Amino acid sequence: MPSPTFEWQGKTYSRDIRIVFSDIDGTLLRPDHELSAYTCDMLRQLPEHGIEFALATGRMPLGVYHLIDKIGIPTHLICLGGSLVRTKDSKTLVSETLSYEAAKAVIDTAHELWPEIVPSFFAGDDWFTSKLDAPCVKREIDVVKARSAEHDLYDLLERGILPHKLYFNCTQDRERCIVFADALSQASNEIEVIRSLTGTHVEVMPLHVSKAKGAQVLLEHLHMTWDDACSFGDDNNDLPMLQKAKLGVALGNAAQPVKEKACAQTLSTKEDGLALFLDALLHS
Repeated sequence: MPSPTFEWQGKTYSRDIRIVFSDIDGTLLRPDHELSAYTCDMLRQLPEHGIEFALATGRMPLGVYHLIDKIGIPTHLICLGGSLVRTKDSKTLVSETLSYEAAKAVIDTAHELWPEIVPSFFAGDDWFTSKLDAPCVKREIDVVKARSAEHDLYDLLERGILPHKLYFNCTQDRERCIVFADALSQASNEIEVIRSLTGTHVEVMPLHVSKAKGAQVLLEHLHMTWDDACSFGDDNNDLPMLQKAKLGVALGNAAQPVKEKACAQTLSTKEDGLALFLDALLHS
């Protein structure tokens, strides 16, 4: 019988884990936005140990499927920051969208405060943007390997298409991002506004939506609790998920506040930190 505990960086942790949650960008993928062979190998061993796997990400489902194909194991999905949750057999557990009024107020505020910023409008498996040839949109397409469509966002709302998430890339002015996020949070009392700790982007989702709350719904569906969970992450929107799990693991490249509040740390994505920790959990 394997030991009920394992050692990592001089500390002892429980091996009694039934599900692993992982963020994608800055956590699962290397800096070139690719999966390493080592990471795939460790993830493929999870089912052999009776451990479920779930991806918890801001990406839409179409930006995740190619990764699931490469990993090659059944995978639960917590997408669009928790506003869309699907089981490994494609059953939808959560689908929360912004209201017409909230979405319009956010887009109005964004256009008024930062006219040149290009919003991304995510509705289920669809990704719309107001300017398809914007450099930030082109970069995002390359990273997530999914298609976007150019469309008037107000027209989408008038047609009854409501977003699960609105996303704003702020890399061109990270200082301005702080003020921008604060202003968006005042646009409606029906929204959650998450600003990345690095100041690169802002996400707007329905009130009370988060990766952790999406994970909670999945855990209940699987008849599990947070005491069964190991979570990996690197940014602000991962923190509740890390703090609730029995094992909350921050990557070496994570923002300092995330590292300080996680119960464990691993190496960076460049060094296959997630795979190294899983290797210790499964084999040491």
